Amino acid sequence: MAGKGSPFFAYLALLFLVAYFGSSVFFFLSTISSIPEVGNALAGLLVSIFLLLCGFVIYPSNMPTYWKWLVYVNPIHWANVSFCRFQFSEGYSDPSSNYLGQLPFFDQFPAKTVGKAYLAFYELSEDSKRPWLPYVILLGWIAFANILTLFGLKNIEFVERSQSLPYVRKSTTAYNYEEDAGSEFQSNYSFSENSEKYDASTYPSPRSSGTIYRKMKNNGQS
Repeated sequence: MAGKGSPFFAYLALLFLVAYFGSSVFFFLSTISSIPEVGNALAGLLVSIFLLLCGFVIYPSNMPTYWKWLVYVNPIHWANVSFCRFQFSEGYSDPSSNYLGQLPFFDQFPAKTVGKAYLAFYELSEDSKRPWLPYVILLGWIAFANILTLFGLKNIEFVERSQSLPYVRKSTTAYNYEEDAGSEFQSNYSFSENSEKYDASTYPSPRSSGTIYRKMKNNGQS
């Protein structure tokens, strides 16, 4: 980096955007998937397409003309272009003529430096001339994925408990204990009510006792 820290921070920013892009896309897939297995299958398929058409596995020159637009709208392609630009654009300044016969891009571009010969051989030199473009494309994809996620979240309906979510399962012992405790409380409550009724009928209150005594006294005088 020749004593400058700006490429390092630009690299960290790009790394954060790539990670955020991946999480946004996977979050969107989770909102449109009925079960986790469907989301995992869609995620694997989408990742395979992104990696296959990033320009690293299949060079753009080997693709048909009608498929090349998939490379240029692929955010992974632009992230790869930017990462390679950080690594090879200013570094590896030795001339390729010093390493003839060792690697193909040395023989093909002997007048270039090692880093620029690498970029030219893997068809990254033209795209690396616009260092701001990978950030714009990644931000656009992140915004697009988050908008789709919002629409997906609005259509989610929670109709029942998902089988994949953990939950506390009541054991038979705990369930029987709760039933026994409830029945015991009910029987104690019924017993206390019956005891109160029995005490009231057997031992009358002082007021009722006085009334009975007066009635007995009047009957004796008569």
